[in-house]
Amino acid sequence: MSVLEVWRVEYLKSGEAKSKSFNWFNFKDLKKFVVEHELTKVVFNATGLPESQVRPGNTKNIYEVTVPKEEMPDLTQAWVEEQRRAY
Repeated sequence: MSVLEVWRVEYLKSGEAKSKSFNWFNFKDLKKFVVEHELTKVVFNATGLPESQVRPGNTKNIYEVTVPKEEMPDLTQAWVEEQRRAY
């Protein structure tokens, strides 16, 4: 199975709800973004595509964890690696 792991960040910009995604390994830019924006939600998500399937519509959510925005400043790369082993 091919797996796509991303951070989905929901935030407010000038009162308008926005969202941005980061690859799981782009932890440095994620942390910088989190400090600079008013967050509403942060989710670490893994989506899988079975090897026999070729259409993105056949993907399924295989793992998802919401991270409290208060915990984001203290989050470490080790936490990310732990989540990756969870599925």
